[in-house]
Amino acid sequence: MERWSGKVAIVTGASVGIGAAIARGLVENGIHVIGCARNLQKLQELESTLTIKGPGSFRPIQCDVAKEEDILSVIDVARREYKGLHILVNNAGVGYAALMLESKTEDLKSMVDINIVGRCTRTYMSATCSHGISVQIETRAMWVNLATLRN
Repeated sequence: MERWSGKVAIVTGASVGIGAAIARGLVENGIHVIGCARNLQKLQELESTLTIKGPGSFRPIQCDVAKEEDILSVIDVARREYKGLHILVNNAGVGYAALMLESKTEDLKSMVDINIVGRCTRTYMSATCSHGISVQIETRAMWVNLATLRN
């Protein structure tokens, strides 16, 4: 991890669970993390616990990965405040435990918007990731895809 100390990461779905754990681990290893999630309050709560753990930093940003304008705003912060992006962790996702025929239409639309449209839009984030790595995590299907790795 020393190689990445001082670098910049975006972690989607950073407010709870795997995303929060990844953000915590990155900050503790000297990485500056832009944490994204829909729930800003949970991100701010996480930030308050991370500021004392340093040596990295945590910047919470409210972001719905299903909304392109939110994604572009996060990328703009990475460029403007940190002069670039080195690590991208696509962790945000949603799943509902129901058969398709028994699912609510709004639940299906939400899954498509977040897991498919959001994933495609987040791919744009990956393209902005200079000299770094992009990781896509699908917790519902239990797979991890190391999308790009550049030296």
